[in-house]
Amino acid sequence: MLHYLKQLFSDDAVSLGRENPAPDQRNAGDPNAIMRLGTLLFLISLTILFVVGLFTYLYLRLGSPSAPPSGHLEFPLGLWASTLVLLGSGLTVHRARACACSNDFPALNRWLGLTFGLSIAFIAIQLPSMMELLNAHRALLVRRYSGIYGMTLALIVIHALHVLGGMIPLSWLSYKAVKRTLGPQHQRLVRVCAVYWHFLEVVWILLFGTFLLTA
Repeated sequence: MLHYLKQLFSDDAVSLGRENPAPDQRNAGDPNAIMRLGTLLFLISLTILFVVGLFTYLYLRLGSPSAPPSGHLEFPLGLWASTLVLLGSGLTVHRARACACSNDFPALNRWLGLTFGLSIAFIAIQLPSMMELLNAHRALLVRRYSGIYGMTLALIVIHALHVLGGMIPLSWLSYKAVKRTLGPQHQRLVRVCAVYWHFLEVVWILLFGTFLLTA
């Protein structure tokens, strides 16, 4: 993901085989500059959100006197499956970006479609897992334990909502590819989608890893 961020915010990036824009085009009014700044601020805000959520989870799990005993947390197997699916979508969005840079629009359409399909599978797999966590949360509350499963569920739901949000530009790009109307002007958006998707991958790995380590 750091590689993508470097290219996204680099002035040396080449856009679909076109030469770099002239220096007088790189100003505050440049749409690409605005997109870069907006992407950066958005990722920073999401990072803060998930960091605060993780610290809250760790407090409930490790610092709360009403937390369940160590070794008594169990997480649905569906979370493992959804992890594999999300990692797979990271590979497909990487290929989509490579195809965009090489002007291979037929292949770009295929890889965008695969990424969109895997994102749907990710949500579909996580839905029953969310229901299991909700039931576990209610059971722990009856036993007067802290709502650790509730916090876990909240973090997973927030992450899933951002996956759904990422599916919007993916579906739009896929539609443009089918209509054969993708052009050099869309390369930046493909790159932004790749950065965002890899960001969601990293966040999920950190979330799921924390859940497992503190179980």
